[in-house]
Amino acid sequence: MRIAPFLFGLILVADLSGIASAAPINRTHRPWLMMGGHKQREVFSESEPETPQSDSLTPTPSSSDSRSITVENDPRATPEGSKVVKQALKYEGTRYRFGGTGKRGIDCSGLVARIYEDLKYKRVPHASAALYNSGSPVSLSALRPGDLVFFKNTYRRGISHVGIYAGSNKFIHASNRRHGVTVTALSDPYFQIHYAGARRLY
Repeated sequence: MRIAPFLFGLILVADLSGIASAAPINRTHRPWLMMGGHKQREVFSESEPETPQSDSLTPTPSSSDSRSITVENDPRATPEGSKVVKQALKYEGTRYRFGGTGKRGIDCSGLVARIYEDLKYKRVPHASAALYNSGSPVSLSALRPGDLVFFKNTYRRGISHVGIYAGSNKFIHASNRRHGVTVTALSDPYFQIHYAGARRLY
C-alpha cells in the first residue's frame, strides 16, 4: 500500500523529535568555563575531577600574594580574628584532600575546624552548611579578619564552600587539588556570583 506524502512527513517529524528528546542536555556545572565574559579561573570543588573535560580552558592560578595580607594594619582586626588568619596562613600550600583535616591534606571546612582546634578555641563542625548555621551573621561591609565567608551552589546545591576572611579583600581557603590551601580575592567574579554570606564564630 502506498503512503501519502503528508503521512510520510508526519512519521518523519515524529521520529526526529523522538531522537531530539532522547538526547540528554548536559547541565554539568563547570566553573572553569567562560562565564559572564571573563576567563574563569579554576576554582574549588570538593568533588572536582582530576582532569577537566575536553571543552575546558587552560586554568590560570587563582592565588593572590599572601604577603600583601597585613592583619596588624587592619583597623577592624581583633586579637582573636588576627590569630585565626595567622594560623590559616600556616597551612598555605597544604594539598587539598576531601575530608582531610591536617598537613597531609585538608578540605575547606576541615581547614576551619583544624585552625580552631590549633588555637584551642571552641570546637566547630567539619561541614560548611553546619558552620553557616553557627556564630553571628556578618554583613559584607562589616567583615573583619577571621570571619568565615561562605559560598553556595558550587559543586552541589546550598552552602558548599567556606573560607577565612583575611582582610585586604582576600580570603584563605582549601581551593582544589591543583592549588590546595591558597589566598584568593573576594572580588573574583566566580566568588562574587556564589557568595552566600559571612559568620563570626570567635
